[in-house]
Amino acid sequence: MTRDALSAAQEADRRSTAGLRRIIGHLGVWPGRSLVGEEACQAATTIVLHSDHDPAFQRLMLRALRAAFEKGEATGAQWAHLQDRCLVHDGKRQLFGTQFWYESRTGIQPYPIEAPEGLDARRAEVGLQPHTEQVQLQRERHGAPASSIPPAHPTRFSTHANTDRAAA
Repeated sequence: MTRDALSAAQEADRRSTAGLRRIIGHLGVWPGRSLVGEEACQAATTIVLHSDHDPAFQRLMLRALRAAFEKGEATGAQWAHLQDRCLVHDGKRQLFGTQFWYESRTGIQPYPIEAPEGLDARRAEVGLQPHTEQVQLQRERHGAPASSIPPAHPTRFSTHANTDRAAA
């Protein structure tokens, strides 16, 4: 991704975050399925996942999304993705294995996972497929490493990480 394309994507993320803030401020709750429909609920999740420039907003929305999930207004998978995103931002191990990063020599890799022996059970509880299947899909989606030689300046998707992130 070129610097101009990255800047444009980051600006789009900031605008989308601002729009979601206004919507949630107007609604007073997470834009759940019965209120805005399945697609709009997923769009709100995607926006907040891409709000890496505002981790405080992501943590606030994590609470709102959890409440929506508990009321059946959002999916467990939506909540799990944001839960992991917030944990990774805070330098902690993720619980559901939804967050990945791209390393030029080895390709797509999951961020560290808390208690990996219970990972698939946790994923099943929130409606996610087994982790090995998700890793395979991510690797197919993002392809093989571009080169065995790392770039001089790694591409940065977020100001909070030295590498690109991909959500499962």
